[in-house]
Amino acid sequence: AAIDPDLFYARGVNLGILGAAGLVVARDARASDSLFEQANGYFDALGYAAGRSIVDSLRIRALMDIGRLDLALPLARQSAQHASDKGLPDSLWRIKAMTGEILLAEGRVDEAEGEFRAAERVVESVSGALSSDRAKRRFGIGKDDITRRLVEMDAAKQDMASLFKDLEKGRARAFVDLLGGRSLAMGRSPALSDAIRQDDARLRAVRLRNATPGRASPSSLREERELLNRRGLLIDRLRRQDPELADLMTVSSLDLGEVQRR
Repeated sequence: AAIDPDLFYARGVNLGILGAAGLVVARDARASDSLFEQANGYFDALGYAAGRSIVDSLRIRALMDIGRLDLALPLARQSAQHASDKGLPDSLWRIKAMTGEILLAEGRVDEAEGEFRAAERVVESVSGALSSDRAKRRFGIGKDDITRRLVEMDAAKQDMASLFKDLEKGRARAFVDLLGGRSLAMGRSPALSDAIRQDDARLRAVRLRNATPGRASPSSLREERELLNRRGLLIDRLRRQDPELADLMTVSSLDLGEVQRR
């Protein structure tokens, strides 16, 4: 029989949620193994790489909720590698942020900060490139939580320069996401800004395809990565020509020392 992508996607997600709920209720880390396997089976049948990240994220969150950090951490590491290998930035930043939360709960603050900063870098790579905050909270982790955690760590170390930079990045990211998809400063640096807008249009189509169960492929995931990389290079060139316009299209921050000097 032909595969119905919508049915398989819904079944995979629902089995993942059911597995996570069963795990928390039973407080037994192995209680929902078969449900998680079935959920992954539906996503694998679709060839939907992001599906496994969804299931892993639900499972990691449930393991955290029952205090099994010893199992949550290796799964988070494994899942982050999968998201990185498959070119899934929207999954990767969430998993990295959850890894930071696990390490923080274990008192491994320096390692936790490394994971939160890695999550922040991934967020910056997709902010302004058709990533929005419309569904910014998932599995209890949001983009703002990354900024909050980093600011708390900066304050604990009395590192005001880093605190200022992290707050600035959070503000800039929210601003860029807010402006996503709007036509801005038409006529300024037309060649570069038009090239960025054209790539954004292609990114919109590619990311929609890659987010659609049954339509993602290794070549389309590679195309998304290549477009994101090229967009970054174009933004760097635009920043040299028109830094104000570049600030509308990507995340940037000022240095505290520079602000103080001014």
